[in-house]
Amino acid sequence: MTDILSFLFPHSDLAQRYGQEKTVVAHRMVYEYRGGIDQPQILYIQKGLFQVEVLRHRRWHVLDLVMKDQFLGVECFTDNEQTLKSVHYRVRSITDGQLFYIQKQYFLDHLYANPKVFFPVLEQMSQHLLQRHYTHYRDSARIIQDVRTYFSEIIQAEHFPEKSGYLILPREITAKVIAVHLHTSEKQVHEAIHALKAEDWITQKYCSFLIRMEDCTVRKGNVSLHG
Repeated sequence: MTDILSFLFPHSDLAQRYGQEKTVVAHRMVYEYRGGIDQPQILYIQKGLFQVEVLRHRRWHVLDLVMKDQFLGVECFTDNEQTLKSVHYRVRSITDGQLFYIQKQYFLDHLYANPKVFFPVLEQMSQHLLQRHYTHYRDSARIIQDVRTYFSEIIQAEHFPEKSGYLILPREITAKVIAVHLHTSEKQVHEAIHALKAEDWITQKYCSFLIRMEDCTVRKGNVSLHG
């Protein structure tokens, strides 16, 4: 999806005028939107893992984990002031990464004018909507496969340290975060992880998930997980 940036900004002066590329380090707040206060922006993730958190009852709660080639900034798609006033969320980096901030109106003008931009964004938003509101039942086998796929997507999005034949994932990737992302119960995720541990596919140590390198195929930066 990186060609979208090339389409949006065919000339460097446009990127400088209507966007901003930023390299970030792990464990930093990289974006916050407070409805009625902040100007909304579109964030395009070029590299790294990021955690979306929402403010509820004066506490921050994890809403989702996002990664390479994902867009953030759904607040840009409405001008309803009453709706926006109730929105307050922030984005924190879990790993080092790279973001591209895009001005709202510039992005929307291109989004509505060209299917090359419109359809990838629409597909991403539709998948999230279907997962959150319309997936009503998944049996245990499906949950196990969904958890396995989720780990696969994370590993494809970022390079992680290796030790003793295992990839070590960040501590922020917990069963609770996975449950929120998959829109299922934390109990079901724990059961799926227990099943994957029984296959010797994954283990845990020092509060981190470790995935066995023997189950990964690494070619030119891409990782696929067998199972």
